[in-house]
Amino acid sequence: MSKALRTNGTFGSSGSSRDFDSNGAGGSQRAAKRRGSSDDFESEKKAEKPKGYKECYTKMLSLLAMRDFTALSMRERLLKAEFRAADVDKAVARAIELRYIDDHRFAQAFVRQKSESGWGRGKIARELERLGIPADECADILGELLTEDDELERALRLLEKHRTSAKNARDAHYRYLLGKGFSPAISAKALRKLDF
Repeated sequence: MSKALRTNGTFGSSGSSRDFDSNGAGGSQRAAKRRGSSDDFESEKKAEKPKGYKECYTKMLSLLAMRDFTALSMRERLLKAEFRAADVDKAVARAIELRYIDDHRFAQAFVRQKSESGWGRGKIARELERLGIPADECADILGELLTEDDELERALRLLEKHRTSAKNARDAHYRYLLGKGFSPAISAKALRKLDF
């Protein structure tokens, strides 16, 4: 066994027991400190990267490329991404001006999509209001796109597919329609049509 191994616990004359950490892993402490400070510097640089109007606008465009948003839901998304409120307002205003964001268009598409998937007027209206569409505008759009006859027809289609093992089937069907956002009047009318 060489003298270096006996005295230092490492192979080679230049080895040193300081080259091993307490877990037996190799590498000098100074190198680890340098790597650590370098990593800290990189993460600080990333954290300090400014999030100005240009970055905010670019982020907004990338979100709009994936799907439609209301002005309110886009504002919320950008603020959550930690852009400044002034930059968010400016970017959203520009998108509205260019009609990249159009709440009326969004609401019309939303009504069509959700009514096709079985939502009633009440549920659609509540969700649109949550997304920032004013109640009177919701009522107008729903009035344009969903007549009472349409609503009744959709309620009947849902009822025909709905199965329940409840003792009082009529009440279970009624609650089901209410949960889907149909009005009490439409729900009761649909149940009468199907002799429940």
